[in-house]
Parts: sequence; structure tokens; C-alpha cells
Amino acid sequence: MGADCTMVLNCDTDAASLAKKVEEDMGCCPSVSFECTGTQKGMNNCIHATNACGTIMQVGACSEEVTLPLYLATSNEIDIKGICCSANCFPTAIEMIENDMVCVNKLISKCCDFDHYQDAFDFLHNNDDCICCVVSCC
Repeated sequence: MGADCTMVLNCDTDAASLAKKVEEDMGCCPSVSFECTGTQKGMNNCIHATNACGTIMQVGACSEEVTLPLYLATSNEIDIKGICCSANCFPTAIEMIENDMVCVNKLISKCCDFDHYQDAFDFLHNNDDCICCVVSCC
């Protein structure tokens, strides 16, 4: 169970170069990619890196409107699917994080307590490089 490979990518690199790096590091283009930033750049990177006839899963909310290389996505027959999940939907993943089996620190851009939830939403929607904002209810 789990991903064959996870990567934290440099946001300043163009999509074609990132795709080449993904292929070099993995030994092939991924057949399934998860895009978790919700940004235009993140989706563009996934479309360039995902293997022909592959699937991209857009996890969480993205910007209201984005410009994508649809010709590349359709000519490569890439399926784009989306999911917006709620808290505690993935108990196995939560357990793995709680037990330090996976490190997610590099994936969290901002943490806020519940009293400052609006700060998290503002940060999320005003920063293209934001990956994840965590709002703590405790």
C-alpha cells in the first residue's frame, strides 16, 4: 500500500523540465499522479509528467479558474479526476502520520488554530506556492 515515489519539486522550474526530472528519478512517467496544491502550476506540472493514458487526481479545492494545456492532456488521453474530502476520511493515512511512518512537514505551508481559520483561507487563496494549510480544532 502507498505511493511508489513522492517528490517535493522546485516551483521555479518549468513543467517540461520537472516532467523530465520525475521520469529520471522514477525510471518512468507515473501512470497515476496526485496533485494536492490546487494551483495552476501544480496541474500543469502533473499534465506534463503523467504517462499517456494515465490519471491525475486533483485532491482538494483548487483555484476557481485555471489555464491548462488541454491539448497535451487530451492528446495523451490523460484522465483528470477530482475529490474534495473531509476530515478523518482516511483513517489509515491519519494513523501513519500520527505514528511518524510518513513525514508531511514539507507539505504543510501554514498552521493556524481554529480562532484564526480565516488566516488559513486567506493564505491558501493568495499564495500560488501554498501546498496545505492546517486548521487545528484543539
